[in-house]
Amino acid sequence: MFWIAFSIYTIFAAGVWIFFLIARMHTYQFRGYSFHIVPVTRALFFVLLALTILGYFFVMSIEENPPRSTDTVEETVRGRIY
Repeated sequence: MFWIAFSIYTIFAAGVWIFFLIARMHTYQFRGYSFHIVPVTRALFFVLLALTILGYFFVMSIEENPPRSTDTVEETVRGRIY
């Protein structure tokens, strides 16, 4: 499960970063049209970087074998009053 999530997230993150790099190239081309385009692109870079690192942290926290309850049916029903 870990490798599946890791692969899917890597493909998703690569796609987002490719779109960002294309937007970054357009930033250099249309720099003269807006004063705010460079600071917004810089802020977007840091936000994407933080989200990518956070996403990989969440993917790394996936456990291969989640803990399971080891109680038997008799042990789970023993204390109940009907």
